[in-house]
Amino acid sequence: SEAVAAQIDEEVRRVVDEAYRRCEDILVEKRAVLDAVAAYLLEHETMEREAFLEVFGVPESPAADTAE
Repeated sequence: SEAVAAQIDEEVRRVVDEAYRRCEDILVEKRAVLDAVAAYLLEHETMEREAFLEVFGVPESPAADTAE
């Protein structure tokens, strides 16, 4: 029915709006790191995993080497 379709549309819109806001918050929060990645890529054109983790300040775990 139209009422059910309207409810579905409303819920889909709510989920999409919430995801959009969450995405925007993450991008704003991580702006400095994203700018650093962009600058690195402009200089080097590619970025290996180690460099990416370094820019994000994530220590590389020994388990990551064995997972590859």
